[in-house]
Amino acid sequence: MTADALDFARRAVACPGWRWMPGMLDTDGWRILRGEEASGGASLASADGELMHDRSLSLRVLPDLTDAATLGCLLALVREAWGDAAASAHLVGFTHALEWAVMSDESELATGPTEAAALVAALEAAP
Repeated sequence: MTADALDFARRAVACPGWRWMPGMLDTDGWRILRGEEASGGASLASADGELMHDRSLSLRVLPDLTDAATLGCLLALVREAWGDAAASAHLVGFTHALEWAVMSDESELATGPTEAAALVAALEAAP
């Protein structure tokens, strides 16, 4: 991931509306199978099928915002934070000035140069 993508990942986990969800991929290559619970850590799986149970998802673990499933989960968190099940991300603008916008039925929630950036900005701006 680029330095910008890592910055967006750090910003995402710092949001009050952030939580790890099953399906997300972390930057170490582990897929979340079960989110962290009070009784123990998370269950994770690697791409080669290795399983890890009860690993803590501390702030030093970051989501891989280049992963489609992780972006889908981030969109779900945005919808939850805004209370808007119809919120969605769209590529907008003219060909020379494209950007991503997260839209609700009524307004633009946030924009960014990438889909991940726009979703993180929308999560940060949530009421």
